[in-house]
Amino acid sequence: MHRLIIFSSSEGLTLAQYIQKNLYPKEYAVQLWTNGFFRFSKSFISNFSSMENSFDYAIILLTKDDLIMSRGKKFFIPRDNIIFELGLCIGQFGLDRVFIVKPDDLHLPSDLDGIASCNYVMMNNFEVVAGSVCANLVSYIRQTPVETDKQIIDWNDYCYQTGRLIDFLKQPLALGGFNLDCIIGVNRGGLMTGDLISREYGHNMPILSLFADRRLRQGGIFNSVDAPINNMYLLDILSGNMYSNILVVDSFSRKGRTIVRAKDYLTNLFGNKKIIKSSLVFADNRLKGKNVADYIADYRDLSQVRFSLKP
Repeated sequence: MHRLIIFSSSEGLTLAQYIQKNLYPKEYAVQLWTNGFFRFSKSFISNFSSMENSFDYAIILLTKDDLIMSRGKKFFIPRDNIIFELGLCIGQFGLDRVFIVKPDDLHLPSDLDGIASCNYVMMNNFEVVAGSVCANLVSYIRQTPVETDKQIIDWNDYCYQTGRLIDFLKQPLALGGFNLDCIIGVNRGGLMTGDLISREYGHNMPILSLFADRRLRQGGIFNSVDAPINNMYLLDILSGNMYSNILVVDSFSRKGRTIVRAKDYLTNLFGNKKIIKSSLVFADNRLKGKNVADYIADYRDLSQVRFSLKP
């Protein structure tokens, strides 16, 4: 499913609606700028700050909104704010994911010279114009190598689900909570998750690192003798009596192998004198019902996704 956002002036909204209608709904999820893009209590520009997390492409529909006189000649130009939004979209997506749709005789700033656009001849039949425009857009999207079928988890979503994980941990023991006294983060994402969790437990909650050698693609090897980093320092700390309730954390898991092997690795070494539990922020839907981690905040379809955490 390709996700598109259409920007236009108020004068171009009717054509934008026809373009939205013409794009096949099973392949394209199309939102107009009038449908909740500009949120309340946010500045105009801040709405564009992380839009690439919600959309794959932007369509900028330019129309003959204003007539100006320049150097003795008359020109039709688009509304100034649409040109500004075009620049914001290019900054967020890059040129290859922004479509400029305009009449073939529309005058644009010279800075846009050389940028290909989808031109059309304006007529009273908006459906015909929209059909021609959409045919060009669909052809480009199907030929472009840009990866678009992805799920983006932004920073707010990540923190929210980490907060849910903390709520699970802080439940009374009778309801499945855990009185941890040490956090072990599986590099790399587990360290970030561990840091967020530790902030809810005070400054004295230690965060230790467990290095997972993933070169063999076996879901994490922890005692590889030729690994660039070994875990001897961690094992020395855990061999003492300072920490008894250990939580192993990781951020994402598609197959569940690394977090399972991390817990097994530590349990085999210290399970006779320590309580060791495991946790994930996100686990693949296919892992539901399996003995993967003791605490999982959220299940998602992670089979074909690329993650992008934006502050």
